[in-house]
Formats: sequence, C-alpha cells, structure tokens
Amino acid sequence: MNHWPLWRQRLRLARTLFVHRWHAAQTVGEWFGNESVGERFEHINHVRSLAQYVWRCGAFREDAEGTGRIALPEAARGLQAIFKPVSAKGPDHFERAVRYAARFGDDTPSAFAVRDPDLAVLLSYAAEHADIRTFATELAGLHRAMLRYYVQMRYLTPTEAQTFGRGRVPLLTPLRATRRHPAEEGDGPLYKGPLPADLSGALLNTFARNIHHALACRARAELFQTLSANAQGNTVATEARGRRAGPGFTVEALLERRRTRFVVHDRALASMLASIHEPPMHPVIQWLAVFKTAVSTMITAMPVFIVKNFFRDTLAGFVAGRYPQVPFGGTLAGGAQAVRDLTTGRSEPMREYLLQGGFYSGLVESETHLADIRGEDGRLRKGLAARRTWSRLVYALTRPAWIAEAGTRVNQFERSRRAGATKYAAARAARMVSSDFANIGSSRGWRMYVHTVPFLNAAIQGLDQLYQIFRKPRRGDPAASARTADQRAHIRKVIWSGGCLAALSCVAWAFNGSTRARERAYQGETDYDKASWVTLYDVAGDADIRIPVPFQIGAAFIKLPEVALDLVAGRETLAGPKFVWSLVHGNLAVGWVPAVAQPIVEIRTNRNFFGDEIIPPYMANWPAERQYFDRSTPLPYREVGAALNVSPLHVQTVVRGWTGHLGNAAVVALDEAMWSERVNGPKPFPKTARLLTGIYSLQPPRPRTYTRFGNEFYAISDWAEGYARSGACSASNRSRRVPAVCRARTVAGRVRREATELRRQGDDIRTDIFRSRRAKERELEVLYEQIDAGFRLVLPELRALRRREFELVDAPTGVSSDRRTRPTRPRRPVRPRRR
Repeated sequence: MNHWPLWRQRLRLARTLFVHRWHAAQTVGEWFGNESVGERFEHINHVRSLAQYVWRCGAFREDAEGTGRIALPEAARGLQAIFKPVSAKGPDHFERAVRYAARFGDDTPSAFAVRDPDLAVLLSYAAEHADIRTFATELAGLHRAMLRYYVQMRYLTPTEAQTFGRGRVPLLTPLRATRRHPAEEGDGPLYKGPLPADLSGALLNTFARNIHHALACRARAELFQTLSANAQGNTVATEARGRRAGPGFTVEALLERRRTRFVVHDRALASMLASIHEPPMHPVIQWLAVFKTAVSTMITAMPVFIVKNFFRDTLAGFVAGRYPQVPFGGTLAGGAQAVRDLTTGRSEPMREYLLQGGFYSGLVESETHLADIRGEDGRLRKGLAARRTWSRLVYALTRPAWIAEAGTRVNQFERSRRAGATKYAAARAARMVSSDFANIGSSRGWRMYVHTVPFLNAAIQGLDQLYQIFRKPRRGDPAASARTADQRAHIRKVIWSGGCLAALSCVAWAFNGSTRARERAYQGETDYDKASWVTLYDVAGDADIRIPVPFQIGAAFIKLPEVALDLVAGRETLAGPKFVWSLVHGNLAVGWVPAVAQPIVEIRTNRNFFGDEIIPPYMANWPAERQYFDRSTPLPYREVGAALNVSPLHVQTVVRGWTGHLGNAAVVALDEAMWSERVNGPKPFPKTARLLTGIYSLQPPRPRTYTRFGNEFYAISDWAEGYARSGACSASNRSRRVPAVCRARTVAGRVRREATELRRQGDDIRTDIFRSRRAKERELEVLYEQIDAGFRLVLPELRALRRREFELVDAPTGVSSDRRTRPTRPRRPVRPRRR
C-alpha cells in the first residue's frame, strides 16, 4: 500500500481511524485478490449476537464450506436454561453453584479435597443439592462443545482443544488467559474470595470474550495467510523471526497449526489490529457513555422517534439493500418475526439471523447498549450488577424501536437466503441494509469521544453508506475487474430503487403544485422542514401528511430531484447554500458536543442544536424569569424559571438536551394539564396524544407559526432596523442617508405592527371561554395565514430594496448588541373577559 498516491494513503488511514474500522483490511484483501479478508474482520462485529445465541440456544460451529454457522443439536441447551434451576433458589445458592463449577467443572472431587475444611463445606452442600452438580456438568459441557468452533477459527490448535477437553475448562477467564480467576485455582482463598456481583453476566462474558478472540484469530489468520502467499505481501507485514521482531506493531496468528508472529508495517492496518484488543475505557468516559445512553434511550424509546425511524429505515433498506424488498410491507413482515421472537422465542428466522451474527447492527442498538464490557487483561470488572439492571431497563424501553428497525434487516436476511446467498453473505447484506453501526473507527480516542455524543456514530455511518456501495476497489492485478459481479449487481439495484424514490418525489412535487393553496404551503417550508420531510399538503381536506426522509439516501434520491424541479420550474423555494447545510444537518443530525455538556454549551453560546438563538437580543435586558415567548413556551418551564430565577428558555434547553423526546412529551402533557378550561376554555391544538402515538412525526405542527416567508421577512426587517440604528436613516453629517434602508424599515415596521395586532387577536381567541376547540383552531389558522400572506406580499419589495443597496451598504457590526438597548417589555394589561 505504500506505493499508492499520498492522498489515497491518507484517505485510507482517515477512513480506518474515524469511519470504518475494518477498511484497512478490506483494502488489503481487495488489493491481493481475497475479499474474505475484509469479510472475516467484519465478522468480529458478530460477537454480541453470537454470545446471545449461546445464552438462548447453545453451542454452534462453522459449516464445512466456511460460509455460515450451524447449531449443534447435541448442545442445544442454552446458558440461560442451564442457569435457571440454580439461580431460582436465590443468590447464595447460585454463588455456591458457581464456586463448585469453577473449582471442579464436571470432574469428580478428589479425596484430597475433603481435607480442606472450606472445600468440605462446599462439597457437603453440593451433595445435598443435586442441581449444583448438574449445573457444573452442563456448564462445562457447553464450554467443551464450543471448542470445535474455536479450533475452526484458529483460536486453539487441535492439541490445545484436546487438552481443554480432557481437563477443566476455565469458566471465568478466556481460554488463553495468562492467569485464571482465583476461584478456579487450587490454592489461595478459593471459597471466601469475592466473585463478580453479576454472576450470570460474568459467565456469559467469558463466552463473549472467547468468541471475540476466536473471530479475531480467524480474521488475522486470513489476513496473514493472504499476505504470506503473495510476493508483495512483505510490504504490508513480514514474519518476525527470532525474539527481536524489529520496529513496528507485532501481532500473532495461527497458520498451519503454528503460531507465527508478524510485524505490521502499514499504519492503517496496525491501528485496526491494535483496536481489537484494548483495555476498558477510562471510568470518566464510561460515565459519559452511560449518560449518553440515557439520553439516547429517552429519544429512541418514544413513539415520535419510532415512527420517524420506521419510515427512514424501511426506505433506506429499499434502496441500499443488496436484494429487493418491499418498503413498509417487508419491514412489517420482519417486525412480526421480531415480535414473535420476543413473546415466544420460537421465530426460526430470528434464531438463524442471531446465529449468523445479525444482531447489534442497528441504530437503536448502537445508541443504547453500554460500552464494551469485555476486559482484555484477564480480570472481571466490578459494578456489573448495577450496569446489568440499567441494561435491562434500557432493553425494555427500546424494544418497540428495535422491532421496527430489526424488521427491515430480518426481511433482507430472508430475501438474501431465498435468492441463494450464503449465510454469511445474507447476514452482511442485512447488517448493511441501513449501515452497520458497529463499524466504528479504529482510533481509541475517537471511539471514546463518539461514545459520549448521541447519534454521532449514526451520522458518520450514514455518510459512509453510499460510499461503501459505489466505492471502486483497487486491485493489485491489472487484469482483474475492479468490481465483482455481485458489487455491480448491487449498484444497479441501488440506482433502480433510488430512481423509484426519485419518481415518487417528483409525483409529490407535482401534487403540491396542483392547487394554489398547496403551492403556497410548499413554498413556505422552512429549510429544516424541507430537508427532513416530504410533505403532502391538503391530502384530505386541510390535513397534511409528511414522510420522514431517510438519511443521505433521501438527500440523494428524494431531495436533490425535488430541488432540481424547483430550479427548472422556477418555483420559489429554498435551494441555496443554507439549504444544503440544512439537508446535511436535518438528515444526519450531526452533533459534536458530549451529551452531558450539550445544553450547557448551547446556553453559553446562546445557540441551540439547530443554530438558532435561544434568547433573542431584544430579551437580553429583561428579567430572567420573563425571558420566554408568551405563545409557545410551555407553562412548566415558566414556573421552574420563576422558582429558580432563571430564563424559562434555558430550562427548556436543559430539559430537551438531557431528556429528549421523553422530557418534551412529559412537559407538553403537563402544560396541557395546567391549562384551565374553566378560565380559558378548551386548549387549541393539543399535542400530547399525537406525541404518545407518534402521529406527530407524520403531521406538520399546527398552526404554521413559522414559515420561510416569515423567517426571511424578519431577517430583512432586522437588517433594515440595524442600519437605521447605525444612522442610515438620519440626516446627520456623520452618516449617509440610504433611502432603500429607510423604505425597507418603514414597510417592514408597518407589516410587523399588523402581524402583532393579529397575534393579539389570536391570544384573545386562544383564551376565549365561549369558543369550542375546533372553532379556535379554525380561526387561529386563518389568522396565521393572514400573517403569512402579509409577509409574502411585501417580500418582493423588501428583497428589491435590499438588493438595491446591498453592494453599497455593509452590515454594521454589533447589531445584536444595539438591539439589546430596547426598553424592558411592559406587562400586558389584563383585559376583562367576556361574560
């Protein structure tokens, strides 16, 4: 790889470090003509899925062709079933069973053991409880059943496997650990020493670590076997002969039943290999990761996210999946299998998908499972009980979101198998249907940082998805085809499916232009709304429907055709650089600040997640408890702000940043509960039911208080007001009078006053005790349509005035600080209510 152009080497290194962990191995396999190298390293992502299979179903091995995994009928009793009889009798009984199994396994205790008083007590207790002996025998048998798989993966040699098969298999440490757990040794405080708090988690963790080592050993063997067979392989890695291997990263692989050390000269490959075995992250990073997990859970567990992610995932799978699948219908069919698996545990497709390593690849799983708990130093970490309790809570809360997401992947897995794909290929197609979120960069510092920022990894993997599909591999053999037949077929399928989405986008565009009312609503979309949804206006009466746009696939195949039609037809919409940023931000939700600090940073910078001001400049000099919007800030935020003497908008920022959709739904429900119908009549536009059912993701907020026309009007109005305050409209000798600015200020001021008066009328309507909810909603929608119509009416003139003097007038500095001198807003007098 060293003979590649420098820019390509740097791109390969950066992608390995920060985007795709196994990219270095993929490129090595492509260059030397063995695609299995990259695929074997991707199998390391299967470790959690395979550990769950051992927990639920039992042992397994690889088939004779090396194209998938098969279950072992003779070891079909899972770890959970083995634990159940002894764990049901309480933690003390379970602990004694584990101590007995760790010391003896399925061996018969020797007569010498009876001489030890502590051991004699344990043996006496085991003699009275036959389930302990059964537990130890079955647990050791499950470990022995996995030895065949470890040999296949070149984790153990056949001789080593026979040794473990005849002797005691470690139950609390990996097979090749340098030291065993004290409870497994023949000396020391065997039966009085502490055991892990979560015994079942620790015993399962041993299987996970063994499987992880096995998968890594198989991948390394495939890599170095490929390099050793090629004359150019020594440019990437060389065999280390003798004790002193020389400079470079050294790693071991089992080739032809012989352990061989290799020195890796390629920086990207060395970083990737080093990332496979690392100690646990720093406790501070672990705590930040737990906090991020909590924030992500409160987002992904809510119906608003579930519905939105269902649409995004099924549309992304329709385009990016290797094999065609029906959007929505395929996801629902796969989701039905997921529901059956959760309720009965008897879904054969889900069990097969689990065995082939498909689980723990989705967005929800990547966001809500805790950081890796596999220690690589032979010790077991403490605090597992609390973490396992928290994991169970997260597991329960995120099952609805997981069902929707797993449905697309399971359906793709089934279709791949029916199309003739191997088990491994089908699992890879399923994991990549909407990005494999386990493909995180190899840089340890980067991974620690990503673990603390919600959905940052999802954004990165989303950006990388189409690149993986369309990337052109580099081959060392000039005569070899750059892409395989399967890769070319995948590209054709993606283009065809993406064309279908583009056609539907064109149909939606034409529908929104079929009437003047629909076109006005379409033209009024804000940059974020236009980037994040496809909205169909007035579908049934005045009801609108919006469809969430999948990540960058939606940007490429839905939004770009839509914007192209806008430009070709001359339809007045957003299509400039700001929309491009909104397209990236809205579809990928890129955030760069750790979850624990996100609201704090937003408050300090006075900018929210979307870049908008939290507290407008004209509120800066108001009392903190009065810094809120009368019509949109919920009452709970105002009450908390008044009690703490802080801005309610800051309270809102903290609640939304740390509690996500869950906190927002709770505050909305509390706000509606605090609304007094006896004093104010029915509350118009209630949102609680829509939030709790997820319909909120499919319908635009009503009334439309924010539109593109309103945003543009206030931007020009603030521009004119800032120039006027800097002297552009005065007749003093120190400044030049700018007629266009003065005219813009006059026109904008008149329209602002009219809009303010209409909003005050809306306040009276909103709190009118004699109007019904439906009547209030109709009248408020008419009022806000009038406000928006006023903005649309004057915008052409304001744009012309701004363009006229734009080249001559530069924006004055400190406009925001100038606006802060606005006098304190007086309290609005209480009007007498109608009788």
